[in-house]
Formats: sequence, structure tokens, C-alpha cells
Amino acid sequence: DIKRGDVIVFQSPEDIDIDCVKRVVGLPGDKILWQQQRLFINGTPQKTIKQPISTKLLEKFSLQPNSLDKLYQEYLGQEPHWILHANSNEAHPNQTWPQNAGSFVVPEESYIVFGDNRSESRDSRAWGEVPRSYIKGKVLMVLWSVQQDSDHWLPAVRLNRLAKLIQ
Repeated sequence: DIKRGDVIVFQSPEDIDIDCVKRVVGLPGDKILWQQQRLFINGTPQKTIKQPISTKLLEKFSLQPNSLDKLYQEYLGQEPHWILHANSNEAHPNQTWPQNAGSFVVPEESYIVFGDNRSESRDSRAWGEVPRSYIKGKVLMVLWSVQQDSDHWLPAVRLNRLAKLIQ
């Protein structure tokens, strides 16, 4: 059973030959609003707590100090998870949903998913809901992780993320 906060793998609504991994934020029947970089579920703003930047956190997320703008813990219910926001209140060009800037009711047998890197993720804010039939399963751990570096033609393996359980 899919719950709010689960990280799932699913077929992209834009191209079913591509698998995506995102966090479930909206369940069937939920009213979702994304406004001024803040998530509201059924009229309630979701609790976010800004986290101070530390070397340990930079290493944990394989981030450089100059690439990290804001790191938060977000609570979807009682369970916290990490999210990243850029300093700007402007939406990323990939984030066009919902067009009317109002709330959106999640259709039956569908889910709303957001990436944990809220400022850069292409997710339900770009392409809407994910049908239940597109979901392949829940993600339990990161088995392999790479990061493309513009200075190198081969991606770098992020050793600190290998075989890590998903929070």
C-alpha cells in the first residue's frame, strides 16, 4: 500500500520507457497546493525546519558548499525527510503545475510526487499526477549512485550513498 512519504519507482508520465524515483506527497482525494515554495496538503502547510549547514551534511548528500542553498527537514505527517530548496522563490522552469496556482484534488488511483531537491526536480509540478498503474514499487535503498560532473565525461560514483537505506 502506498503511503504519504514513501519513495517510489514509477514510469514517467511523459515517457513510459523511463523510470523515475520520487517521494509521494499526495494521495487519492488529497487537496494539494504548492505556493511560494511551500507544500500544503488538505489546507495544512507541511512543517519544514531549516537545518544549519555542516561538513557532515555536505558529505551525506554529496554536495559542495557553493551548491547548497537551503537544507530543510520536511514532515509529511510524523516522519521527517530531507529536502533541498534554492534561495529563490521563483519556480524552476520545470515546475509549471498547477497552472492556475490554486489547489489540485488528486484523482482516484493517482498520486502526486515531488523530488526531494525541490528547486531542481522535474516531478508532478511539471506533469501532474502519477496513475497507480505506472507505479512499480517502493524504493528501500540506494544501491548505486553517480553524479555527472561537467569537468569529466564519466560520471563520478558517490561512494557515501552506496547501499544506503531511504529515509
